[in-house]
Amino acid sequence: VECNGDETKVLQPKGMQEELDEAMREVGGGGRCFVRKSNTEDCVRIYAEGEDDKVVKLLEDKVRVILGKFLGEGFKAKL
Repeated sequence: VECNGDETKVLQPKGMQEELDEAMREVGGGGRCFVRKSNTEDCVRIYAEGEDDKVVKLLEDKVRVILGKFLGEGFKAKL
């Protein structure tokens, strides 16, 4: 996963950021997220927040599906 300089937008793979943006719209509830490659571990970090735990969990689940689509099922992710 390649991100912009402040690591708030995915640049590669192409299309991933658009799907993350759509997931945030679908979840609503102040839900927002971003992902980035870890600099210390062999994994992708997921950052998710929302107005309550239900929104955060729903968004996390959607992000994991998107990561699986773009990175394959063997990816490692940490919330």
